[in-house]
Amino acid sequence: MGPKRVADSSWEQRKELNKSVAPFWCNEPPCNGVNVPAELISMHVQQMHENVCEACGLNLINEWSLELHLSECHDPFRPAKGAFMCYEMNCDEHFENHLDRVQHLKDNHNYPDDYPFDFIYEGYTD
Repeated sequence: MGPKRVADSSWEQRKELNKSVAPFWCNEPPCNGVNVPAELISMHVQQMHENVCEACGLNLINEWSLELHLSECHDPFRPAKGAFMCYEMNCDEHFENHLDRVQHLKDNHNYPDDYPFDFIYEGYTD
């Protein structure tokens, strides 16, 4: 067993710096060549590639929003009344239409007016 090598701290710092700024080019749809900072790769994959609708290819931000999307957009047996659920997982409210849901989210969950309420239908693009 040879002598233990002492790490050069400036080399270690440079390696860490390179890891944090090294570009990652995501070529998976819908990104198709988007540059993702290395420190955001995990979040990027989770938001853009883990919750994809198999029926239409939209990206949803989490599993709950994917479930809502599937129910509202692709379920042929969805009930006609009260089929719109609150976006908050812990809220059991149901609504007759999307606009009533939006008002509920603003009034009861403090969603801002500029929130992208249609993400269930349009997917997540940022």
